[in-house]
Amino acid sequence: MKKTIFLIVILAAIALVSWYVFRDSNIQVKTDDQASQRLGTEDLGIYPYVCDNSMEFTMSPSSDMSSVHIVPGKGAKFPEATLAKAPAAAGQKYEAVGIIFIGAGEGVTLTTGGKTYACDPMPQPERAPWNFGDAGEGGGSAPYPDLQ
Repeated sequence: MKKTIFLIVILAAIALVSWYVFRDSNIQVKTDDQASQRLGTEDLGIYPYVCDNSMEFTMSPSSDMSSVHIVPGKGAKFPEATLAKAPAAAGQKYEAVGIIFIGAGEGVTLTTGGKTYACDPMPQPERAPWNFGDAGEGGGSAPYPDLQ
């Protein structure tokens, strides 16, 4: 009888400790999901870029493409920002105070601090690069403007 009670107490203690440990990790996952939903990026993902000056950043498009969220990485000297879609002659243009982001095809240009940088997607084995569309699809710029 004493062995049975001892075994029940040990199992209850293990269950309580397991609940406490895994409870915290579930809270973190929910927080990450809520942040994704707040940014509108729950389905579209996070895409890393590297620019011609070796600056790195990530871009997360909103689910309705009305904005992009950029987060500075190595060598970047701009703040994290959500940029709103703006009219553009070519490409998909997004801007906020002091930052202009234009996507055309898979490449982007980023203007910040009065300087413009050409940026390319960083390879990701699990995901293709984001494509803002080609000239014939309403994005990008035509390679031969004389032929339009």
